[in-house]
Amino acid sequence: MTGVESHLDADLADVQPASSSPDFATARQRANAILAGREFDTSSEPSLRDRIMAVLYRWLDRLLGHVAAFGSRSPWIGPVLEWFLGSLACALLLVWAFRGVRRQRVRIQLDAARRIQQTDERVLNWMHEAEEHASRQRFRDAVHCLYWASIATLEGRRLWQPDRARTPREYLRLLDPASPVSPLLRRQTFSFETIWYGLRPAARPDYDHALDLHRRLRSA
Repeated sequence: MTGVESHLDADLADVQPASSSPDFATARQRANAILAGREFDTSSEPSLRDRIMAVLYRWLDRLLGHVAAFGSRSPWIGPVLEWFLGSLACALLLVWAFRGVRRQRVRIQLDAARRIQQTDERVLNWMHEAEEHASRQRFRDAVHCLYWASIATLEGRRLWQPDRARTPREYLRLLDPASPVSPLLRRQTFSFETIWYGLRPAARPDYDHALDLHRRLRSA
């Protein structure tokens, strides 16, 4: 009997839990805190935005379902849609390219008009300066201004790019010998070089001759 009692005591000791369970009240409090979150709140009504989005999602789901059903019944619709979307993309690309080219063309025209206006202003400035020198009997300076007025006129016609480092002979070499302005500029250049670089005194006939060549060159 003593041996049996000792075995029973050992079995009872094994059945008893080794450690105490956590406090039930604390566990319940934590569970209540978690269940109080918004995601577990089923008593409140959904907001207007949520209802609208739900309706929109249902409508999209039905629409896509109809499209899928129609596509399964009509296999030709896929290639048609592909060609339509490709054609639409190409059309939009062409419209964008045409608009870009038109803007570029307008910009070029505006730049050309602005450049012509600036050239006309430079020619007029040289002409006014030549008239002032002629009125003061400074005909060498007047002939000098008329020559550069002719150069500015030809630059306005885009016969060459502006470059003040060029010599008068280089300007002549840039012109086509068959051009109607070539002999006029050649005569004016020789007269200008003789008076300006040759240090020859100039008189009223030299100024009148240079002015006549400049006017003929502008109208050529």
